[in-house]
Amino acid sequence: MPVMAYSPFDEGRLLENGALLRIARDAGTSPASLALSWLIAHRDVIAVPKSARIEHVDAIASAAGFRMTAEVMTAIDRMFPPPRKRTPLAMI
Repeated sequence: MPVMAYSPFDEGRLLENGALLRIARDAGTSPASLALSWLIAHRDVIAVPKSARIEHVDAIASAAGFRMTAEVMTAIDRMFPPPRKRTPLAMI
């Protein structure tokens, strides 16, 4: 069953995560591109990003061209394990 990643950047808070920042820097991409690329690498996840600023739109678009290595995928999987049970979406 597909899962929706609504507000995949947690209203920007995710992009300030120190570990994600380090992985993105080491991978040569932005935290936004890395996070979105990680989401779209999961076939059962539908990501719904949005932006009102052009530089953010560029980061979102660059996620499609980012080559996710198995090492980076594993590192992010460890940081953000899937929930053990269904959780209702918080109102934002």
